[in-house]
Amino acid sequence: MRILILISLTVLIVTSCNNKQNNQQTSDNNLAVELSKIEVTIDGMTSNGCEKTIKSSVNKLPGIHSVSASYVDSNAIIEYNVEQVSISEIKDAINKTGYKVVDLAIK
Repeated sequence: MRILILISLTVLIVTSCNNKQNNQQTSDNNLAVELSKIEVTIDGMTSNGCEKTIKSSVNKLPGIHSVSASYVDSNAIIEYNVEQVSISEIKDAINKTGYKVVDLAIK
């Protein structure tokens, strides 16, 4: 009888652990999104304030994962969800700040 109870408990524990693992994988799959990265060359940035303005403007868009701007390199590197925001929306957001997108490269 004890052996039967131990076997039943072992099966229950293993099954429970497998279900948690499967649920985690499903949850992780639901979070998986298609991210793209672009490097945007920007004319007119002259200080850290310019970088902050670019970051702030682009981060307001849906689907932006990260923004790194450098006035020294005159660029911004942006990682974004292609299902939520387009390259043209990103360019427009930058251009509306008063700076000018002069080149763009997909990374």
